[in-house]
Amino acid sequence: MYNAGIIGCGRWGPNLLRNFYSSHQTKVLWVCDSDPVRLAGIQEQYPHLTAGADAAELLDRHPVDVLIVATPVSTHSDLVMLGLQHGCHVFVEKPLAATSADCLSLIEESFKRGRLLFVDYTYLFHPDIHLIKNYIAEGRLGERLLYYTSMRVNWGPVRRDVSAIGDLAVHDLAILSYICPQRPKAITAQGIAHVSGEPINQAFLSCFYPDDFQARIAVNWYAPRKIRRIMIGGSRRTIEYDELNPMHQIQVYSTPLPENSTSLHDVDTSRPETNLWIPERSRQEPLRLAVEAFYACLDDPDKALFNHNVSLEIASILEASSKSLEQQGRQISLEETRAAQQEQMARILASARP
Repeated sequence: MYNAGIIGCGRWGPNLLRNFYSSHQTKVLWVCDSDPVRLAGIQEQYPHLTAGADAAELLDRHPVDVLIVATPVSTHSDLVMLGLQHGCHVFVEKPLAATSADCLSLIEESFKRGRLLFVDYTYLFHPDIHLIKNYIAEGRLGERLLYYTSMRVNWGPVRRDVSAIGDLAVHDLAILSYICPQRPKAITAQGIAHVSGEPINQAFLSCFYPDDFQARIAVNWYAPRKIRRIMIGGSRRTIEYDELNPMHQIQVYSTPLPENSTSLHDVDTSRPETNLWIPERSRQEPLRLAVEAFYACLDDPDKALFNHNVSLEIASILEASSKSLEQQGRQISLEETRAAQQEQMARILASARP
């Protein structure tokens, strides 16, 4: 059993605490938060846990094997490094850090110290996303993918340290890294901050892949209704994933492109609902599966390499999106950055292995 401490008891922290606390592999010893009201609420639920506001002091006085970090993105780099330097395996909510350089630094530190660094990209452990990935891998959407569109909007919460892209689009970037066999070549980003001086609250991020596959992600913090809807089109079928649909979260439509078609006018546009089916789904909680995956990586650290690659891919896209936003939506290539990251990862792996 692993002793654990958790930093951050805000929006996501209590969910992580609940899942680690109920895991037979974890004994949670303490919680840390800068807000005394939140700490008091946690202690009402978990009265035997030690609570405090100083993470370094808690780590010194109550050493743990696992550190769980659920704090604003701007604090991730320092807190994750603190945990690694105290000899902890670290489980941190998405994204790993604000920059590619910070991500690489943390990954390198984890290898130097022989500790697991694991980012909670919860959708990568979602049974629905696994089902969608399998459909794509089996060719059931067709010989090629055509598009990915996503709408991820809600009425807050508004972040202070990241834009809506860094908060919401990260989920789609993680999903795309998992379900798509290829990596994006370039991106464009457009957005606006409707309150001067605040982070961008509404944005559109486009990712361009080989073979004319494109992903278009719309995010917004100031939408009156929460929407989580993805549509993935292939040359034979289309999957619609509406996470908040109370009846049918996943629906698959028959939308074949005619063979050797030279025009979309050749496509049969009779209602595709007549060729609709709804797959059976698993009801397992994704966050519980993420915790299980974390412990599986402790037994087999090589399983964490995909997690590291996702973190670097997302960080490079977020950095490119910032450049594109500053340049009124100019297309930014990812290929040079990716090559440099791959070279640095190869160096890190080579130095960590005998």
